[in-house]
Amino acid sequence: MRNAQRSVLVIASDGTTQHVVQYHLKRAGFEVEAARDSTQAAQTLGNMAPDVVVCELGACEATAAELRKTAFLDPATRQTPFVFLCENGGSTHNGAVPANGADEYLPKPLDPLALIARVQSIVTKRKTHELMMRTDPLTHLLNRATFEQWIALELARLGRYGRSASLALLDIDGLRELNDTKGDAMGDLALTVLASLIGRSIRTTDLAGRHHGQQFVLYLAETPAEGAVRLLKRLQADYDVISEQSTGTALNFSAGVVQAPCHGKEWEDLITHACAAVREAKAKGRRCITSWANGSCTPK
Repeated sequence: MRNAQRSVLVIASDGTTQHVVQYHLKRAGFEVEAARDSTQAAQTLGNMAPDVVVCELGACEATAAELRKTAFLDPATRQTPFVFLCENGGSTHNGAVPANGADEYLPKPLDPLALIARVQSIVTKRKTHELMMRTDPLTHLLNRATFEQWIALELARLGRYGRSASLALLDIDGLRELNDTKGDAMGDLALTVLASLIGRSIRTTDLAGRHHGQQFVLYLAETPAEGAVRLLKRLQADYDVISEQSTGTALNFSAGVVQAPCHGKEWEDLITHACAAVREAKAKGRRCITSWANGSCTPK
């Protein structure tokens, strides 16, 4: 896995420019690789998949343009921003470099502080965009697509190492009535309150996401079904109090619990069984937790 540091590829035919850019970016905490020509740059770009490319525009802008087009045609680097270093700051470049919303220009001679500020700004925007793509905008837990991607990796790990885990599906009771009587804004508040409780209650090795509407899904690593039920009961006790303080209405949730891999080795099987357990819990009344086991549901 690549270092958690944000990475920059520096492309400069002039050795002095390359050294100066590398020096200041490394001092600012970036992981930096360098290339002197388009061939070396293309190879490094593909292997590294940097967060930003800083590219010197010299007398041969067509080379930079071809590199930019190559990056755009590769899905892995299509969204990689380029910062071009130009004698005139790019104000009169001849158009050989394709126009792109991700591309920016800095004038030479280079101002190191301006370079660092520009690169850091680009990285911050990318991190924000990546976070928005991974999370549910209301609850800030993982969105459904991201959760399913992560859990596929986790289930594969269980199979490789013979470990186990639990999956819990939570469904808020009475949320529709709250929306009808007090408005959708109050219903959104009830969702965010439970999401916040979940986020504070799970470990860094666990996963939490918004599954659908008023439903949340938890993946609890190295946790048997009994351990998942204990966690859910603590969440219920906390949510009883905090939901009433926040919305003026005491709310809670019903839940279904399954254990992997004994109740399923694939996401589709586990979530199908968890949904069946939730339906059973709802049928028994509010604030019920039901475990699914070998085709039957056991209330807890």
